[in-house]
Amino acid sequence: MPDMLLFVTNSSEDLEDFTIQNDNYEQVMQCLNRLPENLKSVLVYRFIEGEVP
Repeated sequence: MPDMLLFVTNSSEDLEDFTIQNDNYEQVMQCLNRLPENLKSVLVYRFIEGEVP
């Protein structure tokens, strides 16, 4: 429910920033998915989940 309120309560500039961040995230994930599994795991753990394998 709070995610839905984002569109109601924030300005159009905030929505534009959100859209850009979402697009960037999707592009990064597409690139990660092309990597071999061992490299992908390390990057996902380190930079997305904030953990060190």
